[in-house]
Amino acid sequence: MKEFDLMKSEIKKAERFAANKSNEPCFLAAWSYSGVDDLGWADVLCEMDSAESGEYVSTVHLCVYMNDRRRSYVARVMPTV
Repeated sequence: MKEFDLMKSEIKKAERFAANKSNEPCFLAAWSYSGVDDLGWADVLCEMDSAESGEYVSTVHLCVYMNDRRRSYVARVMPTV
């Protein structure tokens, strides 16, 4: 399997999205993905923490298009249990 890592622009998209939804500055604490599908899309789950307190804020679902990484977008904030 080819090595995969998030680009700076993809991290910023996830951080900005989480900050807008939670009304506090956030940073990427951890991320995971399970591979690329037949169409070239990778679903990445990003765990976002508060930049002020360091506590968990939300999980952001980032869709990464491997053929053109500029087309990556944030799909949604995952519901917390």
